Amino acid sequence: MSNKRRIVRVGVSFPLLLNMVRTDFDTRGIVQCIRGVPPDAAYVSSYISQVEDCVYLVFYHPGFAEISEGEEIPRVNVVHQIKSVEEQYALTHTDGAQGIRVR
Repeated sequence: MSNKRRIVRVGVSFPLLLNMVRTDFDTRGIVQCIRGVPPDAAYVSSYISQVEDCVYLVFYHPGFAEISEGEEIPRVNVVHQIKSVEEQYALTHTDGAQGIRVR
């Protein structure tokens, strides 16, 4: 049996990850964070959960509920809204002469 694998690595910049979970994240209306952490939340740390196969980013904000040392840190579910292909096209293609969106 061969030990060879067909794998690749994908790098995602840390600043992108930090910004994608903030409620003011918006890529010109195509992808928007509609539920997440406040834009002014401060990044504290991060860790990898191999059990859940994800990276956790830890933030501080005075509006978050207080927890005692040793308590589980509450999890915020982040929700992104992605425009349809047709909506994306309308947002990115305009008639240069008059600035009218091409449909």
